[in-house]
Order: sequence, then structure tokens, then C-alpha cells
Amino acid sequence: MHKPPQQFLRWLIGRKIADNIENLRLGPFWRDEKCEAHGLQTGVREKARRFQLLLDAYGIAPEIGIMQAGIERVRQMQQHMRNLAAAGSAWEMELASRGVLDEGMLEVAWMEDHAMDLIQRPRG
Repeated sequence: MHKPPQQFLRWLIGRKIADNIENLRLGPFWRDEKCEAHGLQTGVREKARRFQLLLDAYGIAPEIGIMQAGIERVRQMQQHMRNLAAAGSAWEMELASRGVLDEGMLEVAWMEDHAMDLIQRPRG
């Protein structure tokens, strides 16, 4: 039986995790301001803990490849929404006018800046 390449598996798991984080509103990749607005604890350590809970549910260990795949998934979603706004989609234009798409890019930048911290198992 042929096994899929590890890079593909990391990409697939990263997509699923990024989608579930967004759907479940777990917030491990959100900036502190957004976490506060949603009533979530802030700080990288707390976000790493929430990320670890999700990874544990999938039975996988944290690694940079999963973070990179998750970041890429969020980036793709953001670009798709920007393309729809540019094409005249009313909903995405509304999101853009409210700053939601800009907020998404700030989250991508936050994830990139904290990727290594997020894959570390929280201590204590």
C-alpha cells in the first residue's frame, strides 16, 4: 500500500486544524485584542495551550510544518475573500469596508511571528 508523502499530510492536517480553529472560534491564532473581545484569555502561553488541545484531539504532536500549513490556509482564505470583494461580491465588500479582511492579515502576521512559540508544549 502506498503511503502519502509527509508534506502532504502536514498540509492536510494544517488545513483541517485552521478550518476547525476558525469554525470553533478557539482563538489560538488570534491577537490579544480579539481574544479579549471574545472573552478568551490572552498571551502566547495560553494560545499555545489552546492549540495543543486541538492537536491532542487529532492525536498529533505540534511541529512547524503544521503551523506553516495553517498559516497558508488562512492566507488562502484571506486572498479568496479579497478576490471576491474585488469582483464585487456584496458580502466580502462589506467585510472589507468593516476592516475584517485587514484584521485577518494581522492574524496571519501574528501567527508568523509566534509560530515557534505556539508549537512548544506549555509547561506547568
